[in-house]
Amino acid sequence: MHEQALEEFKALHQSVEEAFEVDIHSKKREREIVNARITFAHILFQRGYNKSMIARYLNKNHATVIHYCKNCEGYLRTDKLFAEKFKLSQKNYHKNFDPVYQMDRERLKKEVFSLRKKLNVVNCERETLKKEREDAFNRHTRMDNIFRVLEQRTKHGTEDWIEKKLNTWFNGVYTTGYSEDIRLHYLERQEEN
Repeated sequence: MHEQALEEFKALHQSVEEAFEVDIHSKKREREIVNARITFAHILFQRGYNKSMIARYLNKNHATVIHYCKNCEGYLRTDKLFAEKFKLSQKNYHKNFDPVYQMDRERLKKEVFSLRKKLNVVNCERETLKKEREDAFNRHTRMDNIFRVLEQRTKHGTEDWIEKKLNTWFNGVYTTGYSEDIRLHYLERQEEN
């Protein structure tokens, strides 16, 4: 096992054992010991370690670690005491161990470049969402008066019928003599603005 990974495993090992007050390497299958192993495996898996590495550290089969990770979320939702000890383990682990301090210069540079890429992606997504929100707001405010009339005048239970009537009316508006009236109205509005 890589030295940095081993340091991280040991730090989490200590945090989990303190929170659960058990030895995770014990051969016993008591609930608290199993819960501690589940916590250990799940936190490391979330950190990006593979299940085989975690299993080797725990002296368990990798299928056992798969089982731990698969069931952890359910235990967190249903077992309040387990959730408290899980969070305590995580908190102590993050307080006592930050992998940044264990990284060499090259690994730190890779981490920084990786974070920059992620930040660029997030910023692009944010700008796209911002633009979509503005467009949606503008579209919505343009139709506010029409929506207000529809909401006030449409009786409950008649929404489908009104929608069909509006579709029929719109089909007629844009295919008959109304088209010229709409075009003239549009041109007048453009001149006003």
